[in-house]
Amino acid sequence: MANAAADEIAEPLPNQPDNNHPDCNPAALWKSGVRELCEFAARRGSINGSFAPTPTAREGIAGHQWLQARYSNEFQAEYTLGGVINDVELQGRLDLVRLPDATNSVPHIIEIKTFHGRYQRLSEGQKLLHLSQLRLYGALLCQRLNCNSIILEVVYVELNSRQTFPELHTATREELLAEAAQLCDIWKQWQRQEQAHRQQRNALLADLPFLASGFRPGQRDLSTDVYKAIYRGQRLLLEAPTGLGKTLGVLYPALKSMGINNSDRLFFLTARSTGRQLALDGLQRLLTNTPDAPAPLRVLELIAKEKACEYPDSICHEDFCPLAADFYERLSAARLQAAHEGLLDQANLQRIARTHQICPWYLGREMAVWSDVAIGDVNHYFDGSALLFYLTQEQRWQSVVVVDEAHNLIDRARGMYSTTLEQSVFELSLRGRKPGFRDALQAVQRAWQTIEEREFERSEASQRWLDYIPNGIADPLNKLQGILTEELAEDPQNRELQQTLFACVGFLELAKHFGDHSIVELQRQQRDTGELWERSHLILSIHNLIPADFLQQRFQVAKAAVLFSATLHPADYYCNLLGLPEDTHSRQTPSPFHSSQIHLDIIGLDTRAQKRNQTAPRLAQDIQNHYQQHPGNHLVFFSSFDYLQQVVHQLKQLPDAPTVVTQASNLSERQQKAFINTLRKQRGVMAFAVLGGVFSEGIDLPGDALISVSIVTLGLPPFDRYHKLLKERLDERFGSEFGWSYTWLYPGLRRVVQAAGRLIRTPEDRGHIRLYDQRYHNPEVQDLLPDWWFKSNPNTHTQ
Repeated sequence: MANAAADEIAEPLPNQPDNNHPDCNPAALWKSGVRELCEFAARRGSINGSFAPTPTAREGIAGHQWLQARYSNEFQAEYTLGGVINDVELQGRLDLVRLPDATNSVPHIIEIKTFHGRYQRLSEGQKLLHLSQLRLYGALLCQRLNCNSIILEVVYVELNSRQTFPELHTATREELLAEAAQLCDIWKQWQRQEQAHRQQRNALLADLPFLASGFRPGQRDLSTDVYKAIYRGQRLLLEAPTGLGKTLGVLYPALKSMGINNSDRLFFLTARSTGRQLALDGLQRLLTNTPDAPAPLRVLELIAKEKACEYPDSICHEDFCPLAADFYERLSAARLQAAHEGLLDQANLQRIARTHQICPWYLGREMAVWSDVAIGDVNHYFDGSALLFYLTQEQRWQSVVVVDEAHNLIDRARGMYSTTLEQSVFELSLRGRKPGFRDALQAVQRAWQTIEEREFERSEASQRWLDYIPNGIADPLNKLQGILTEELAEDPQNRELQQTLFACVGFLELAKHFGDHSIVELQRQQRDTGELWERSHLILSIHNLIPADFLQQRFQVAKAAVLFSATLHPADYYCNLLGLPEDTHSRQTPSPFHSSQIHLDIIGLDTRAQKRNQTAPRLAQDIQNHYQQHPGNHLVFFSSFDYLQQVVHQLKQLPDAPTVVTQASNLSERQQKAFINTLRKQRGVMAFAVLGGVFSEGIDLPGDALISVSIVTLGLPPFDRYHKLLKERLDERFGSEFGWSYTWLYPGLRRVVQAAGRLIRTPEDRGHIRLYDQRYHNPEVQDLLPDWWFKSNPNTHTQ
């Protein structure tokens, strides 16, 4: 039965791997770029984390061009060079080369390296890597020209000062070719292993069966849609109801198409840690179902640095962290062990890292290059400096991107491309600092003062919204950033300097890309300094409104993308705000649930803010009556903590009032688990929570763990200045007919559907859904609710 189901998924499309892929052609030469090979086989030394910002691609190109222009016409720039050494075909490009002529009989090559900060802070490991790259180029040029010796030069360029630091070497052809052959042999042995792994992986996944229990109702259609979309290289928005088994239904065809279509990587991205664990569990179930174990598939769990770090109070430097010392000396053995482990979740990565006494987080980043499946937060692909997106571009991968609970991606992406800069972060101690530090810091403070005088102009206002970055702040921040980099080189564990540098870097990076997709908020607060007067304090924020402008390239680079959730309707809303292409496909999987499973009550109560004091007593009484008439676990959602507490207060005034378990703001992870466990282990619980919070999605309470969900209000975002400006900007971009819906209606009803989805998790579940708000009677609102709630439902009641 399971094998037949698997065949049906693959049946509509050819079940043949792409034999033109280089990894499927054992007769092909092993290939590598010069830099790629050296970073794998020649890197040595320790992790020496520097706070100097890494030059951007644009800065690096500008630095290269500046130095190239300084050399005479004897040198050629961007000289393409390649060759075959020890069966490895190498390709690269020389920054500068002077070929032999009548005047100069020995070739001379120059490798340019740009950096920020102090030359003295470049680690020996970095410099050895650069020299290895240069010497490999030297071997290729000696081979091409049949020359016996060569001049090799690395020139370091500090981008802020344009100061150069040349390092000159000479070498013979014999020693260079011998070193190159040794490096190529290391690469070849690893690639031979990788080719065998790839072939085993594809063979396993192409014939991967589904679970022996077979598909749930509706799950097969979902899997077929996913398989076709990935095979055809499409972008798919997939809406499927909660409780259908979406995670397994998406993972299975994604894995199967990987084996058949020979995709390079699969990224399963989630907005919550619970989704990450569900994906890991789903993979375990699918792969342990195969006849050959262990499965030749590498699965990597990516986690945040602060959660992986063994020494959180230390910086990533050999002088401060023992796991940074000699990291690259130990990496090879750890990488080899990890490659044979298969499942590289957080626990296994830590175990391997401890065995070899290296940093688990850096080991995870290394294994991201060699893993077939990466599971992690959405920021690992969609953030501005995302590792998986960088690798996809750098390695030219055919990557498949799968986004779980994709309805969260709009807000998450807005957060990724927003930042806040506070004036107080520049109140730094000057003791022991260089003279230039005081000048740079004072220049920034003068810029803040000028902004306040210009933007508020004697006004008593505490807030302004701008469609531009205030003039005069970027240049002082740039200069201070350079000074901070130098100071941290001498005082690398200074948290105060770190905080200020990170604030500068984050703000300046987004300021470079500021446009009509974002807006600036300028706040002025009064601070009690303990003196006779209060001092004003400015906060400058860039708020992203339309993440599409940043995400568009992410979707273009991916071979295919599948975004799935229980709430992705209407599709145009998600396509427009996420930057999905016009040919994105949208599918809705019919629900396996029936209206007979729920009692749906719509209570026409006015829950708008101005009416809540008047209607709160009736609301509290109705909630209590329903609880007494239907004993069991009840979960009630409110639009805010204030509203929640208001109704709790009213409940306490009633006779025989039930004890209410309430969600508090800023719950710890332990407190969140305790809240959920109360509902799972006890009966007769009345629980109050907030829409859009941690308990309104991503939790399972099947059976009698939950018999009623009530939702008070439409869950609309606040009608504040920010959301009104958001509506204006959306009107301008997409048309005035969309601004209201995109700002308030769609986000609000999405929260409602997600919260109500906690009730019915399996075809056996039964219960009550109660919607408190007179606007639920509107057809426009009901069209955004699941249609199976209403179809032939004799249990629908309105009040």
